[in-house]
Amino acid sequence: MKQFIVLFLNSVVLSASSKPHILFLLADDMGWANIGYHRRGAVTADEKQGQLEVQTPAMDSLADEGIILDRHYSYRICGPSRSALLSGRLGAHVLAKNVAVTAQNKEDPVSGFAGIPRNMTGMGAKVKEGGYKTYYVGKWDAGMA
Repeated sequence: MKQFIVLFLNSVVLSASSKPHILFLLADDMGWANIGYHRRGAVTADEKQGQLEVQTPAMDSLADEGIILDRHYSYRICGPSRSALLSGRLGAHVLAKNVAVTAQNKEDPVSGFAGIPRNMTGMGAKVKEGGYKTYYVGKWDAGMA
């Protein structure tokens, strides 16, 4: 399962006290060429046909105004990738494989469950500490933390 991450930091004219807006998007199974701004340099007939088939003007506009982070490690399944992303830790240390959320290690009541351990600080908590409001929508798939 491929995963694609786009992080846009919109830094339009900001006053000294304001922070840039952060829009973080994670899409499962999105290939490199499935977004318009990766198809801008079309030369061959096949590449030009791809440009006609892939139209993402809103995403392209956000990319033009922000920062794209598109070099990262990903796991072949979504749970470890999402857990690594949300916790900032290597997926093998958070959720090594997709298992049922009821899977547990009874000898470790704090982090013995599948997914992000309950005592681990996640990305959302860290950006809140920085004065941001957070909103998460979509597939969680990072355990029951």
